[in-house]
Amino acid sequence: MTRKYLVTFFVICLMAFSQISFAANNENQGISVTGTATTTVEPDMATMSLQISARGATSAEATQKLAVKLQEVKRNLLVFAITEKDVKTTGYSVEPFYVREDNKSKQRGMIAKSNISITVNEISKTGEIIDRCTNIEAVSFERVNFALKNRNLIERGLLDDAVANAKEKAAIVARAGGRQLGHLLSANIGAVGGARMNSYAADEFMATKAMANDSAYVPTTVFAGTIDVSVSVYTLFSLY
Repeated sequence: MTRKYLVTFFVICLMAFSQISFAANNENQGISVTGTATTTVEPDMATMSLQISARGATSAEATQKLAVKLQEVKRNLLVFAITEKDVKTTGYSVEPFYVREDNKSKQRGMIAKSNISITVNEISKTGEIIDRCTNIEAVSFERVNFALKNRNLIERGLLDDAVANAKEKAAIVARAGGRQLGHLLSANIGAVGGARMNSYAADEFMATKAMANDSAYVPTTVFAGTIDVSVSVYTLFSLY
């Protein structure tokens, strides 16, 4: 009699285990969907690059002249409330300066160069800053990039929309297949995009120097455009 009870108990346990296993397997049946969200915003900051150069008979003379020019650039930037914390040196070099004479290269002193990056928070002044700085002798404009100060905040704000987009697509597929969408099992944040760079060659601004001394001077216009910010989320939903 005891053996009969033991066998019955064993069968019940086996059936219960099978049901649990089936439920678990059923739970693992799901649908993988990628959700995306995109928004278009106007940039609120700019980063411009300038190169300042100075020549001298010796390295010491060239670097001293370069230091004077750098101070002049900084004084002009102060007009736009741009201080040293907004200026960063990205390159510095001192090298022989050569000229071509009688089909030969001949050294004519030394040349010192400094590349600086300037952060502009009031991007409407970008054109005026370019004009004012390039009106200084031996200062050339290289490029300007437009960006967002708080890009991460915008990306985080898009995550809700991306998950909602994934859920909507998953529900459509589930209904089409005669299933019911369950809960979210897992999610991974995918790529973010929308980087934008506007580069201008120095020769595009050569006319600016002549204009800067004109009584009818009109500031250079630089169009910042817009920036597309996007996020994607890889999701897995259960199905019932």
